[in-house]
Amino acid sequence: MIETTRNIRDLKRQIIKYIAVILIAGGMIFLSEFFNEKEIIFPEIAAISVGAILAPTFSWKTSKKLIFLLIFLCAALGLGISVFVTGSIITKMLLAYAVGQIILLVTKTSFAPLISAITLPVLLETDSIVYLLSAVGLTGAILLVRIFLEKIKVVSETTFIPMDRLNVDEFLGLFLREVILMLCLILALRWNFKFSIAPPLIVAFTELTNKSAKPMQSIQSKIKTIILVIISALSGAGFRFWLSMNLGLPLTVSAVVAMLVTVFTIDKFKIYLPPAGAITILAFLIPQKMVKLYPVHVTCGIIAFVIAASWVIWAKDAIYMIKNNDELTVN
Repeated sequence: MIETTRNIRDLKRQIIKYIAVILIAGGMIFLSEFFNEKEIIFPEIAAISVGAILAPTFSWKTSKKLIFLLIFLCAALGLGISVFVTGSIITKMLLAYAVGQIILLVTKTSFAPLISAITLPVLLETDSIVYLLSAVGLTGAILLVRIFLEKIKVVSETTFIPMDRLNVDEFLGLFLREVILMLCLILALRWNFKFSIAPPLIVAFTELTNKSAKPMQSIQSKIKTIILVIISALSGAGFRFWLSMNLGLPLTVSAVVAMLVTVFTIDKFKIYLPPAGAITILAFLIPQKMVKLYPVHVTCGIIAFVIAASWVIWAKDAIYMIKNNDELTVN
């Protein structure tokens, strides 16, 4: 009897989380449609809501206040790089990614979605302050929902313990990720596969280079991660194409259905990878002509980034072992 009561309570909590995540994403798309302003769509809002609300535990080592400040800072920096920095998109993307990674290290957090906040306006060549206002406003809304859910005991309160990130290993990871992104950018833009290096995939790549990340624990979990991201892309692009482009239904309807599929898949797979939510919502921001190809781009991107993340982990381990052997030899 006690077990049954506990299961019912857990199910209610999970349903509340589902509703919160889906309403946040759907509300963002609704505002975009209502004001006829695409810049309102900040896909990483779906990622933040997955990590802050849906996941069993808070997905990042950070605080709610710091999340708000980091999104504000990185969205502003990304907009600034897009508008004021001259050079090719590859140069600007590498600059944005490097700055984002440095901010991660300096603030001693694991809040990787800030990478998307700084790179998205650069990739999409955004020049509107609406992007900044939307990113900050919607992030604030998510954090208020999180606080409310903590108050009603749907999720547990969290404490922020800063990470030890200012070390050689972290800076080595930064360098390796920067080199790999440069190669991916060159190949993706040369072959016109722009969304294979979409900011949510870059965020996923950054998170997956953490050796302790659950999606990197085994071959099976890596495959499940790839499938999860592909399903996220298919649900976003598929429902936009079918419900909105073909049947003429509002994008809000398509987004709600797509997020329902993504949230269910995340929960079913038990791999709470926040960028999967952002991949779904990004499908509603891209040009219509790209919708059919979007899942293909994302599939190529996630496979490449999972392989690259595995290589980064291996390379860091190999360098660490060589370094230790050298020290042993000296001693």
